[in-house]
Amino acid sequence: MDDKPMLNAPIETGMTAGEEFEKNVLGRMNRAHEAFVDVNRTLDEPPEQVQERAERFREEAIAHIEAMTGKKFDRVTGQRIYSESEQAARREVEANADKRDTGITRKKR
Repeated sequence: MDDKPMLNAPIETGMTAGEEFEKNVLGRMNRAHEAFVDVNRTLDEPPEQVQERAERFREEAIAHIEAMTGKKFDRVTGQRIYSESEQAARREVEANADKRDTGITRKKR
């Protein structure tokens, strides 16, 4: 008989290695089961709770993005809120783009 360990069997022999292996496997199984139960519990929630949880997630996500970027976003639409100076700069860029698109060119000297 080969002395090779079986698949998913502890490589070491002895009582402590087997107990550690068992704790590791049982721990993974318990965590997987808890995640499965949590998903099922989520699916069984009434629509009001699902909506409330989604709104809370959206609020937290927008707050996190604002903290990372330093920019403000509308909570309802999710669109960026521009400051007055940014709005003025955007209007100027759009006006210049309109001039360029209409064929207004500078006179060459």
